[in-house]
Formats: sequence, C-alpha cells, structure tokens
Amino acid sequence: MPVDGPGETRHSAINNRASQHGFTLVEVVVALAIVVVSFMALYGAIMQMVNATRLMQEKTIASWIAFDQITELRLQSDLSKTPKKSGIKEMAGVTWQYSVELRPTGSDTIRQIIVTVAPEGEPERTLGLVSGVISSNAPAGAVSAPGSATGPATPPPVVSGASPDWGGATR
Repeated sequence: MPVDGPGETRHSAINNRASQHGFTLVEVVVALAIVVVSFMALYGAIMQMVNATRLMQEKTIASWIAFDQITELRLQSDLSKTPKKSGIKEMAGVTWQYSVELRPTGSDTIRQIIVTVAPEGEPERTLGLVSGVISSNAPAGAVSAPGSATGPATPPPVVSGASPDWGGATR
C-alpha cells in the first residue's frame, strides 16, 4: 500500500477526512427551509395583528364621530328639525359619512338617537353604530322662549344613555 505521509496509508487518510465535522449541503438546505417556513408564519401573525390594530383604530374614530353627532343633537333646542340627517366629516385623514336618525319612544319627551358611521363611499361597511337617548321637559318643538308666559327657556336635560346597540340583548 502506498503511504501518503509518514506512518499513514491511503485508507487511513480517507477515514480522517470522513471523520471531519461539518454540515452537508442537504442539511443546510433543510435548515434554511425550516427558517423560511418559520419566518412566513411569523410574518402572517404580524400582518394579522397590524390589520386588527388598524380596524380597532377605524372603529374608535367612527365611534368618536357618532358620539359627536349625539352631543350636537343634545345641544339643539328643537329636535323636530332633524328626524333624519346625514353628512360627511373628516377625521384622522379619512373622510367619513354618517347618518343620524331620531326615533320616537313610548314617551312624548324622549327620543332614541341612532348614529351609523362608515368610510365615505362604503356605506355597507359600518364601523360605528351608537345608540343614545335624549329628552326634554316638553314635547319636541314646544320649547318655550326666554321671557314667555311659560317661563324662561331651559336647555333640555341630558339623559345619559349613549351606548352600543346590542341588537336587543339585555344584561
């Protein structure tokens, strides 16, 4: 047998190379495939969180607009002028469309307010739906003027009750 070095045979040199430590190409490719699949799953989870955060931000802004509309109605003295109204409002760089509806209740002095808010051009994508009530001491349209025979005009008392519409569910 030929000798490759002092005291070595060709057979022992081959065995020494085989016993060297390292990764084969197949092992490296499998490891990379595992890393890529892991990153894809992580990316999907992150995108889901980003989309959920964006939706919550949109819903928050829509509810602000709805509560603003309820507050504006509560500050009006004559509710008979606006049984239904709609409009456009810009907030947080987005144009929103809203609709307000006053509905009668079992009382002459209490009205239900329902406000829906959606991004402009997407009325079917309602992101805000707020319901509240408003009351006055007299039926709508019968607010007395200052110095009249019925006494000084007082703003209608505000009844707290702006709350989400739970679809008829009660607690």
